[in-house]
Amino acid sequence: MYIGSCDPLIFEADMVVWLDQPWPIAVWRVVWRHIKDEIRGNNRHPGWRRLKNSLPSVRRWYTRKPDDVRNHLDAMGLARSLSERYVAELGDRMVRKSKMWAVDVVNLLD
Repeated sequence: MYIGSCDPLIFEADMVVWLDQPWPIAVWRVVWRHIKDEIRGNNRHPGWRRLKNSLPSVRRWYTRKPDDVRNHLDAMGLARSLSERYVAELGDRMVRKSKMWAVDVVNLLD
């Protein structure tokens, strides 16, 4: 998600897999993970208000356009649209999936 922090590594990689989840699945996973961690008592970001306050920033990551970002350092990869540029730059070395199983990874390595 924070692609800007790993920029140098991405261009040196033989292959990059982007697990690009649709918004409804991503928000469900954020909420479900928060609920499970609250029940277990090991939530690094405890509290329901924190969850409520964090969801708009997750949504912004999905909806923010490149023009909404002042510069690359401002975003540090905090916009899905900025991640799109890697698809074109990496070409066949980037695989973009919404779901991936272990067998898919093995097939990619072959």
